[in-house]
Amino acid sequence: MRKFLTLFSLTLFAFTASADVTYTNGFGDDGSYEPATLVNGYYEIDNGGKLFWFAQQVNAGTGKYYKAKLIANIDLEDRLWTPMGNSSKQFYGAFDGQGHIIKGLNIESSEQYTGFIGVHNHNSGENTDIVDFSLYGKIKYTGTGETSDWVAGVVAWDYGEHKMQDVWCYVNIETPNASGANYPKIGGVVGQVSKTYNTFDRCVYAGTITAGNAPYVGGIVAYPASSVGVVVSNCLYVGTIKSTRTNAYIGGIISYSNTTASSISNCLAAGSFELTGNTYAGTFCGYYAKQSFTNNYATTGGGLDKVVGTKGSNPCDPPATVTAAELTDGTLPTLLSPHNWIQGTNYPVPSLNHVYDSNGFCSYCDDGYQPATFDGTYYEIDNGGNLFWLAQQVNSGTGTAYNAKLTADIDLENRAWIPMGSAANTHGGEFDGRGYSITGLSVNTDAQYTAFIGYHNGTTSVHDFSLAGSVTYTGNTTDHCVAGVVAFNAGVNTVEDIICSVNIETPNATANVRIAGIVAREDNAGTINRCTYSGTNNGYGTAMQVAGIVGMAGDAGYNMKVTNCLFTGTLKATNTGAYVGGIAGYIGKSGTSFKNCLSAGSYDVPSGATRTGALIGAGNSQVTQTTFDNCYILDGQPEKGTSSGISATISYTAATNTTLTDGTVTTGLGDNWAQGTGNPVPKAFACTESNGGAAATVTGTVCAYNFDVFKNAVKDYATVDMSSANMTSNIADADVESMLTNNCLVYVPNTTDYCGKNIVNDGICDNFELTEGKPFAPTTGFEASAATYTRTISNAWGTICLPYAVESDDNVTYYTTGTISGDVLTLTSADKVPAGTPAICKFAATGENTIEAYPVPVNVCTDVAPDTQNDDINLIGSFTNQTIYATDVPNAYYISGGKFWHATGTLTVKPFRAYFTTSGSSSSNKFDIAIGDDDITAIEALTGEGDITVTAIYTADGKQISDLQQGLNIVKLSNGNTKKIILN
Repeated sequence: MRKFLTLFSLTLFAFTASADVTYTNGFGDDGSYEPATLVNGYYEIDNGGKLFWFAQQVNAGTGKYYKAKLIANIDLEDRLWTPMGNSSKQFYGAFDGQGHIIKGLNIESSEQYTGFIGVHNHNSGENTDIVDFSLYGKIKYTGTGETSDWVAGVVAWDYGEHKMQDVWCYVNIETPNASGANYPKIGGVVGQVSKTYNTFDRCVYAGTITAGNAPYVGGIVAYPASSVGVVVSNCLYVGTIKSTRTNAYIGGIISYSNTTASSISNCLAAGSFELTGNTYAGTFCGYYAKQSFTNNYATTGGGLDKVVGTKGSNPCDPPATVTAAELTDGTLPTLLSPHNWIQGTNYPVPSLNHVYDSNGFCSYCDDGYQPATFDGTYYEIDNGGNLFWLAQQVNSGTGTAYNAKLTADIDLENRAWIPMGSAANTHGGEFDGRGYSITGLSVNTDAQYTAFIGYHNGTTSVHDFSLAGSVTYTGNTTDHCVAGVVAFNAGVNTVEDIICSVNIETPNATANVRIAGIVAREDNAGTINRCTYSGTNNGYGTAMQVAGIVGMAGDAGYNMKVTNCLFTGTLKATNTGAYVGGIAGYIGKSGTSFKNCLSAGSYDVPSGATRTGALIGAGNSQVTQTTFDNCYILDGQPEKGTSSGISATISYTAATNTTLTDGTVTTGLGDNWAQGTGNPVPKAFACTESNGGAAATVTGTVCAYNFDVFKNAVKDYATVDMSSANMTSNIADADVESMLTNNCLVYVPNTTDYCGKNIVNDGICDNFELTEGKPFAPTTGFEASAATYTRTISNAWGTICLPYAVESDDNVTYYTTGTISGDVLTLTSADKVPAGTPAICKFAATGENTIEAYPVPVNVCTDVAPDTQNDDINLIGSFTNQTIYATDVPNAYYISGGKFWHATGTLTVKPFRAYFTTSGSSSSNKFDIAIGDDDITAIEALTGEGDITVTAIYTADGKQISDLQQGLNIVKLSNGNTKKIILN
């Protein structure tokens, strides 16, 4: 709410209502006033003439029940104002300033009730509050006060049960002729209060009252009538009161009160006084007894050193005294009420200041909700208060077109939820749940449209969230609609990817009340897709629909679609004529289609109920072209009611408990389904295979409520790329890590903060680990802060092919080239092996070996280096399993037991390993390994395992030598074999 402490200037506009009268600021050139326009029950006032017109209607009696709403600042131009409402023509309406200013008030009158509003009464069952404006001007009361007169800046005599709130009065009041013994009574804001339960909250008086000889003067309230309880809270007096009477009852907040029903709390009196006598004067109040004073504060000085004038019997504790320094040091707002006060320049001022808890609800009131943040397109909902605020905006008409998206799981704390959207203010914005959950929904109402969303219209979608809680409809009116998600959907739009477990109760229903888990009534060619209802829907005695997904399908429109929906809940009804259907209760128009749906719930209906079916309860006998395509129901359940009236042939497949769990039904339902625990479930995500089925690229929504299903769907993939998916932050880190078995690599969106082992976020992996097992199939390269590969080695010799560069060291030596001479393969070592390049390797020790990348960070590649001939051999590696057929590759060789063997049948090469092919001229069955630059290793390769030793070494000309030398070496072994080794 805006408050203005200084005057302002208004631009004057000319309004021409007819050819005969010209209006300037609403004042006609013929002396008339421009009529205000009635909008949604309120006359909208945007100029001075319209406000004069409104007062004129009240004082004529015609408009005594009228309600006014300011839609602009108002200038009354110091024209003489007649108080609005008098003893015979009282004002029974509401006045909502909406934070605007009224300036130029000018009253000169001797009327019994003199103020901006003379007499204000209440109208039972209607809003009659006076709220939210600032008033500037002057009042001169010219009477003597001998006829029980009342004078005030805002309301002279308040006789209603209502509130005045957020009204700031800067009106200067003078009563120069006051001479009565008991009258006039003067209030800066209100004079006489004559009805219990009147409340005055966050009101301010900042003008000057020149009271003369008046006997009662209060800055906020003058005088509550005898035995009348007045409630004054969070009010501020910073004006000036002048008086020449020696025994006047004068107080900054209230002049006189003597009733136990009154309560004054959290108020501050910090104004000034110019008094002739102060016997019954106090800076806070003149006289008080019996009533409750709580947490009030007042200054002394400014012409008056007493906080209270005098006390009657059984007085309560007086206000605390504060110093001038305490008015500005910022401590008082918290002491008064942080919900209702803020620190101003010279003193605290009343202002609604909701203090929100961590879930967005005000800690001090029941209707304070933290506003959502607008990102330019969507209002971001990240707590329960935000969601209540959104509903408040929709239901007020302000936010009917607001788009909203959830940015966190939402807990509504079982607070009383008013359905979002009604026939008067329809919900027409997109509601994007982004995979988050809404829990704690609690609806208890007899509203025409009862659900989380009451009335949804337009072309925008409601999608992607789970919803849990309860909905209770307490009414019993025909065509009222009750649902978990949307009560009435009138637009051509989509309700999609929603899991609803809301329990629905309609205990008083006997009329034609329509009830469903997802949408009670779909009134157009909309689509309900991938929605699940798993709650209990108890329709009691309703004579209409009780359904799992949609109650009335296509009542006023054609071509409605229900696709990929699942019902696993329970439907109850006591009326044998109710339309009870697992997917739909009733089909009302032609062209409605049902495709790929599964009904696997239960039904509790009375004996003799004939309109119960797993797919539909019944339909209009005139319905044509309704289709049922690839739907499944539990074996033994009827697909439709026996007296359904619908002539369309229903095609369905009966499912058993076995086919629900073994994947048969999941496969049959199609790509929009995944296997859950016990039955298939619709999934909001999609997987596209790549790299020969080793990688899955995921789109759609991956969230906490479908994560178990998601893990099951991708468990056989080496890589899961979710970088383009909507992956919500309500997935725990442990859930992501649980996917990382068997070398699984997970790409996450860069909008998330997931990181860790084998998780790639925005091209970075903190810790990349490869072990034996599942293949490695990255979709894009990335940078790893650390990279290791672990493998258990049973023989010293092997092959390797890693997606990052490695270097030879004391633990392992790599060889990438080789030459062949006869049946001997001579290898040449390499200091470094590039990423994706296959190599032969020799480990210093058998057992578990870990190969680290060095230095780090390292670049991890996606593909193996292209096949290139290296001397006489061509090494071929892979990050996935390879199957080699000798018929296709006749010269393929593999390593085993320290030798390369010719593959004569089918060869399977594990991930991160290699095989090689030779040139066409090489046809040995096996090759012994020789090392071009390491004769010791060569001897070890020749001797192999066991007790075989070298018995003699000869040169090519037969000369025996003691050790290997460059060139051809003939080596005799203890087992009788002879080998040839060539050293380069």
